[in-house]
Amino acid sequence: MAKSLNLEVIAEGVETAEQLAFLAKLDCDEYQGYYFSRPVPAGEFTRLFRTSDDSVRLSAPRLVRPRSA
Repeated sequence: MAKSLNLEVIAEGVETAEQLAFLAKLDCDEYQGYYFSRPVPAGEFTRLFRTSDDSVRLSAPRLVRPRSA
């Protein structure tokens, strides 16, 4: 329904790769949840944003969507 109203869809509470894949199939636009990062205080966010530590994910892994035949 959101897409038919030209709205973006944001999924909150994503905790697993399976949930992320399911939401991607539904054409969800944005994701947030423990799968990407635990909640952090505002003061810690800048430090995490600048880190190159692979244990911190601040964006979704790239998903390859199959092309329609």
